Amino acid sequence: KRRGRDLGIQFSSVTGKSNSITDVEDVEVGFSTIIEGDSIQTDVTAVFPCELVGTYPDSLIKWALKKNNSNTMINIETYDGYFNDINGSHVKEEEYVFEALDDAKRSDSVIQEGNAGSETGMISLGFKVGTAISSRKVDCINYMIEILVQSNFGRKKQLIIAVIPAGEELLKIEKTNANIPDEDAR
Repeated sequence: KRRGRDLGIQFSSVTGKSNSITDVEDVEVGFSTIIEGDSIQTDVTAVFPCELVGTYPDSLIKWALKKNNSNTMINIETYDGYFNDINGSHVKEEEYVFEALDDAKRSDSVIQEGNAGSETGMISLGFKVGTAISSRKVDCINYMIEILVQSNFGRKKQLIIAVIPAGEELLKIEKTNANIPDEDAR
């Protein structure tokens, strides 16, 4: 994977040890990615931050009880209807949820980025996007901020990279529109 820093883009902030959501102790992330044919691209993503559990409630309760655990649940859904048959409800089996929960990795593991987990069917700023993770040190208060990005917004012309209007420049040089719609995500 290549990041902005790898391409010579300068950012002023300092990353954590792995520049990952798991740079904070006890945070875990797991995925179950579901890709079948051309019309199914969806997922389950589980995040365990500081004793919290996140994903589909019924399966979480069963899984937590099986593990003698009583964590709080968070369930978040994002529209992935351009690449995925959104009305097909393809996360029908609790096995997908269990797989994501059991796949959760701690700070000593590499967390998969790109076309995995929560970004499998997402579009941002006119582009197919993937899961991204990052961390930043806040030295003045000895604090670490971490993030797992699930973006689904914007038009290509709104893309700005390190104060450069990259989207506008790309639109100037493109001769034809991409197959991905340049419209606000739903």
